Order: sequence, then structure tokens, then C-alpha cells
Amino acid sequence: MVKYKGTAFRAKVNSNFPYPIETRFRLILSETQWNVIRFAGWDYPEIWGPVRIPANARNYEVMLPIIPDWQRDMNVSATNPAGLMRYGCTGGVCRPDIRVLPKPIADSLSFSVEIDPTNQIRETNEGNNMMTSSNYEVVTTRGWKFLFVPYRDNGCAPHRDFVLSGAKRQIEYLLATFPIADGKIEYGFAATPYSQRCSHDPNLTCEYTRAFNVPRADFLRWIARLAEEEGYDFGVAIGCGGGGGASGGSISAVFIGDSGLEEVLAHEFNHVVVPMDDVYSLDCYCSWEESYCELPSGDRFYCCWRHYNNEKRERRDRGIDPKQGCIVDCGQDWNECDANCCRTRCAANCTAAGGTLYGCPDGRPSARGMLPAANGFWVNKWIKKEGKQYFMDGPSGDNWMTLNTMEEEGMPSCLGASGVDRDGYLRLINSNKFKNPRDPEGLLVSGKINKNGTAAFDPFIYLPNTTLDIEPGGEGDYYLVLLDEKGGVLSKSGFEVSFYMPDPYGGPVDETGFVYRIEWKEGTKKIELQDKNGTVLASREVSANKPEIKVLYPNGGEVFAKGGKIKIKWEASDKDGDILSYSLAISTNGGETWLPIDIDITGNEYELDTVALEEGQNYLIRVRGTDGVNTAEDVSDKTFSVKLAKEFPTQYLYLITSAIIIIIVVVSVLLIKRRKGQS
Repeated sequence: MVKYKGTAFRAKVNSNFPYPIETRFRLILSETQWNVIRFAGWDYPEIWGPVRIPANARNYEVMLPIIPDWQRDMNVSATNPAGLMRYGCTGGVCRPDIRVLPKPIADSLSFSVEIDPTNQIRETNEGNNMMTSSNYEVVTTRGWKFLFVPYRDNGCAPHRDFVLSGAKRQIEYLLATFPIADGKIEYGFAATPYSQRCSHDPNLTCEYTRAFNVPRADFLRWIARLAEEEGYDFGVAIGCGGGGGASGGSISAVFIGDSGLEEVLAHEFNHVVVPMDDVYSLDCYCSWEESYCELPSGDRFYCCWRHYNNEKRERRDRGIDPKQGCIVDCGQDWNECDANCCRTRCAANCTAAGGTLYGCPDGRPSARGMLPAANGFWVNKWIKKEGKQYFMDGPSGDNWMTLNTMEEEGMPSCLGASGVDRDGYLRLINSNKFKNPRDPEGLLVSGKINKNGTAAFDPFIYLPNTTLDIEPGGEGDYYLVLLDEKGGVLSKSGFEVSFYMPDPYGGPVDETGFVYRIEWKEGTKKIELQDKNGTVLASREVSANKPEIKVLYPNGGEVFAKGGKIKIKWEASDKDGDILSYSLAISTNGGETWLPIDIDITGNEYELDTVALEEGQNYLIRVRGTDGVNTAEDVSDKTFSVKLAKEFPTQYLYLITSAIIIIIVVVSVLLIKRRKGQS
């Protein structure tokens, strides 16, 4: 159990009645162990129902508390005690809608369920209607803050409305499936411009967001750094369409589509937070969404898109046995023949050859019945989800079930992978990623590691208090080491990286990134990245002085039209002569909360498009500068405003009109003088 997480109960009922019966259930919870909502003069009910039990029922499932269909989208009230609590957004920070369910508040607890508590049904045995659980351990887990960043993908940039609604659906589903307490999940949106005129129609002219023409790992490292510098725990790039992708467990960021299924974020989040290597047991010669046919001889042939030929040649050159290779041609790309089309072509050829068809990533374990999940509920919103795991059994269906690797199946694999984490949920809630955190002084460190033993650091950011991603003293293949002026070790934080890219179109990579918040130690003079043998791969000196930063504009009292531009200006210096880089954030509520704008800025000006900003009068700009480790910041002295163009202050219109009149007068005078000179 997870402390303060709304918990539903699933009762399994057997009945020997040869006809359907209606009955009620009593859910008995100790007030010292469970928290339930109460209204003035009203207590959370013990008895729920009625429920119709089928004739001769065997293991018929009943969810408690019981919520009739017509009440599932209603707010919580005395007449709907398990209704929805709607939170919305304040200052750019949002919380998902929560169904009001009993929450564990003790470190150990139990519960009881009784059927037909008032003995309305005559039975031959009245003594088997009560079930009392054993004691359950309750674990306190950390909070999570998610930052959504709109991004351009395949000629399309997401519309703001799609981003807002997509983020809400994704967060609500993720909350329902991971060990995060109801009140410990929040999400916000980077102040990055959205598309104004199109969302999913490539034939329309779009106003794009910032385009990232960089490798996926670099792009997701940027998103993770943007999020974690501002106190968020996880970055989510959100673009048009569905699907998603991740990049290794050392980068807390993923990308998803704004119109994808609600479980996409939970699925990609699972890639990052659950210890795993090759979750799909991927056959390296078979690309994402393709198929292959295994023949009775054990040989196989592939059904491929020509689009991936270079990738396949590269894998063949690395020693991956292509067997019979790509016998079935699925066309040039997805638009010519999609996954269903490719599979249909493959199935026809495979049947003719007497073989067995499998999907890629390898569908063999699923075909053997190892992966299908039990029918269940998406409990956070009380929506029935066929084929999805019941609440708190596992995320996005089957990703915590045991899955054999390709090597264990005797087939060529992308890498020597240990398969999916065998301990699942119990290991997850006790991992550093979900334990109740400390909040010490921290340092946001990030960079790249190459298989050849080289590495490079990004600029670091000092954080006065933060949630740690890794604790000092942990083991790993790589270590972040803080040294004092004499070279003594102040702390050593170990971590793992995977030279493997998950879906889509993933596989082994030669270079991977990392982003971590580690504990800062006073007296640190050097930060090193070492491998497990102690070899230094990268290092950075800590200079004596912090930079000095001053925001020049906007600095208070300005009024900007929504949809226009704000040219942010600042001045900075560093006594050590260090090269500085900057990050920007904006507050909509006078500094209570901050939304990131951009990082790694090298100049002293930045043009911010206000299309993503709401109307308001409590805006502040913050500029933060770093010399690579030492960090300083400054904030606008007073608030400024953003207003709709139609409400733009009349005094500014007056000034504009006056300026036009002055220009006309000056031009007229010049023309008159010119005419006099000519005469």
C-alpha cells in the first residue's frame, strides 16, 4: 500500500443461488488506519450497493466503493461520496482530477469486507460472508512534478488546447497506475510558443515551435534539464499525433503525442523508472512495427520497410544474423504501407511457407500467453479498461510481468539484456526514484558518455534545495565525484547508463546522456565523472566567484499585448572571467511558481513570444546565470502585464497615434522646405 493514495478494493464473490440476486457490501475501515472524506454531520458510508450477482457466480468481481455508471463523472458530495475532486491549474501548475477513495494513513493496516451485512438474503450458511485481510505494510513515497514542453514533429506543432487536454489525460492515467500519492502529483507547461493555426493538418500553414534537429537523446536531455532546473522531476515533450518514445533510464524525459491513448505517458515513464534493459526482447534485425516469419526449420524471414535498409545493414555489419533477410517488401515508408498493411503482407507469405508470424518488437512471449493482463479498472477515473491491469497491479498493462530476453529464447538480441525487472511493484516503491526524498542543497549535472570512454559535461546549475535523483554512496558503472581543494573525495554518487534506445525504432547506441540532481557538498573544488575503474572521463573546476546578474527589461510596470514579443534583456559579469550561460523562467503569480522558458542561452537578450501566455498582471522574469557550477540569478524588480490586444491600454494607442501624427508633421515640413528650395 502507498500512504495517502486513494485505494479501491476488489471483492470476489461466489454464489450457489441458481438465479441472480441483489445484495449489498460493507467495507469496514479503521479510522486510525484509513482517511476518508467527511462532510458536516455526515460520515463516509460503510454499506454500498445494491449489486446484482449473477446466478451460480464464481469469482465475480465487485469494486468497492461501488459507483453507479450515472455517478462516475459527478463531483464528490454527500450523495456521491466517491465522486471526483477537481483541482485545475493555479499559476501554471496543475493537479489532476482525483476520485475520492479511502487513503492509508498508518504504517500498517487491514480492512474487512462483508456481503449481505443486514441479512436480507436467507442462506444455508450465514458464517462465510465476512473476509478480513491480513496486515499490509504501507510505504511513504515521494512526489512527482511533470513539465510538458510542446515540440514540432514531422511538420506539425501542437495546438495549446491539445497540449492541455492531452497532458491532463496522461497524468490521470499515470497516477492511477504508479505508486504516487494523490496529493503528490503536479504538472505544468513550459512557456514555449505553441502552434497558433494548426495542430494535425500538414496542409495548413503552421507557426511552429522551436524545432529540435538533434538526436533524440540530446533532445530529451535538454527537456530533462529544462524541467529539473525548475524543480520538476520529469520532462515530457508533447507533439502532434499518438505514440511516444524514451531514452534510457539516465534521462528523466520522454516524448508523447497530444492525441495518443491515455496510457502512453505511463508506458514511456515505465521505461525510465523501472530497472530494465530490453523490455520488448527486441530482435535487432526487425525494426519497430515490422513482422517476421519463423519457419518450421527454425529459420526466418523478415517483412521490412525499405526506409530502414541502412539501419539493417549497420546491424548486419555488427554481426546480427539476418537469416533469410527482408523477403517481403512493405514499401518505402509508413505512409505507403503502415504496420497493419505490412503485417497482412507478411501473414500471407508466412502462411504459404508454413511458418508462424511474429510482430516486432518480438511478439513471441505474448503469443505464448505470458504477457496478457487481467481485465481491470482505471481506478483514478473509475473507467473500465479491458486488458489493462487492475489498480496498483502494474502500469500500462503488462510491463511488470516476467519477460524472457531474446538470449533466453535462443535468438539474436540487441544486447546482453537481463530482461524486465523481476521484482516489479515491490522493488519500485522501495527504489530511490520513489522513496520519500531528502531536500538538501543540490547540483544539477548532465552530459554525454560514449562507449569509447570519452564524455562531456553540460553547464551545471547549483540548486539551493532540491529532490535528489541519486544519493551519495550508491554503486554504478559510472560515478559523479565531488573533490575538495586537496583532491579528497567529499561524495561519490554511482549510476548506471544503458547504451540502448527504447521504442520507437530503437536499438543499441554508441553514445548516451545523463541528467541527475546530486547533493552539493560545501568545499567542492572539482567535479569528476569517473568509470568504475576510477578513470576520469570528464572534469570541471569550481571557480572562486559567482556571476553577477541584473535584469534590465522587463523590470516592472510594462504592459505587453498577448501574441506579441517581449525582448528580455539583462547584464552579467564574472570576476573570474568565466564564460557564462543563462536560463530563463517566467512567473504568472508574482514569484510563487515559475515556468521555464529556455536554457543554454549565450547572449544577453532573448525574444519571448507571448502566444503561450495567459492574460495577467503579475508576471515576473527571472534570469539565472552559471559559470559551469557557480550560479546566480536576478528577478524583475516589479511585476508587468500581458493583455489581450483588444484590451490593450488606451494610453498606448494614444502614444502610437501621437507618434504617427508627429511623423506626418515632420514629413510635411520636409516636403514644404524641399518645394521651396526647388522654386
